[in-house]
Amino acid sequence: MYVLHITPFFPSEEYPHHGTFVKTQVDALSKEEIEIGVVQIFPYVPTILSKAIPNITKYARLSKGVEKYDRYKLLRHPYIDPKCDLPCLRTRLLKDSVGKVLSKIGEPDIVHGHAVYPAGEYANHLGKLLNIPSLITCHGSKIHTYPHKSRINKYRVLKACRSASHLVAVSDDINRKLWNLTNRKGTVNYIGIDTGRNHVACKDIESSNLYHVLYIGRVTKQKGVHDLLNAYKKANIGRASKLVVAGPRSYNIGRSVDGCNKSLELLGPVSNDQVWRLIFKSDVVVLPSYAEGLPTVIIEAGATGTPVIATDVGGIDEVITNGYSGFLFRPGDTSTLARYLEVLACHSELRELFGNRLNSTVKKSFDARRNSQNLIKIYEELINNTKITR
Repeated sequence: MYVLHITPFFPSEEYPHHGTFVKTQVDALSKEEIEIGVVQIFPYVPTILSKAIPNITKYARLSKGVEKYDRYKLLRHPYIDPKCDLPCLRTRLLKDSVGKVLSKIGEPDIVHGHAVYPAGEYANHLGKLLNIPSLITCHGSKIHTYPHKSRINKYRVLKACRSASHLVAVSDDINRKLWNLTNRKGTVNYIGIDTGRNHVACKDIESSNLYHVLYIGRVTKQKGVHDLLNAYKKANIGRASKLVVAGPRSYNIGRSVDGCNKSLELLGPVSNDQVWRLIFKSDVVVLPSYAEGLPTVIIEAGATGTPVIATDVGGIDEVITNGYSGFLFRPGDTSTLARYLEVLACHSELRELFGNRLNSTVKKSFDARRNSQNLIKIYEELINNTKITR
């Protein structure tokens, strides 16, 4: 069986943090007895435009062509996205792009798109062209925010979801929203991590007397980083502490940093290995987002036995039970967040209890190898039993 993954994000030397959860899944699948190929698609950007428009330079920096990993090949492939919905134009451009992909990476038995648009649309087109099944994994933002921004966005999501042979949702919450949006449910399969590593032992080695608070993710208004900074300033922690904020910044957090400069470290984008090192050093991971699917960082924290304070949004409550394996709070409630930071700072036994319980949940439900085996069963069923009709 040859499975081709289509994704708009995958780690690179330029952007080591992009799509680590996709790479984790692909790595786990490649260890099974199937052949794997990966295509990262991104908009083609002429050199002159990449210099004139700063926010698209990230695409121009990506390397193009085939890269070989231990068990699979990766093709980074720029394609022309007309940003319009004229069927004849989109179909022609997609057909030309798909032809180039197949000539470099071979014809698969099934194609798996990550994110409904554009990868889901691309996967569906490839599946239709080769008369093979197309599967789409539905992640957070493309279900709970993207379709509500415009009618065109909603049309794209509906068309992709209804054209796919099968849908996979990364959480029960996403699956419910998928049903409400498209009248179609998928199979819930969590994005896992490698639970075989002894993350907790590494945690013990990295421990220190300083109370470390960690945020990892994009620094945007929707992620609630300003709420974390304000709560951190409010909190009466009562001991030496440090707040580390790691991730690419797309807006100015401005005055939110005033008052905590001496105990604040702002990092830029970090690689997956750096993510683990930061979590190992931390006493608590905070995720103050206003919207989420099922963020990988809380699963990674659980693997190390690190407690989490997070907003009660998306599928987070499928991982953390409030007051049992972590703390949950309403988005924007900085007073409650400050109180939770104080409680965990003062009670090391509670941090250990929450961390151990979260660790048990992660090992039980978020193992990458077990979840990849679930995917293989879906692949086999689609290849053997599904008659493709579009």
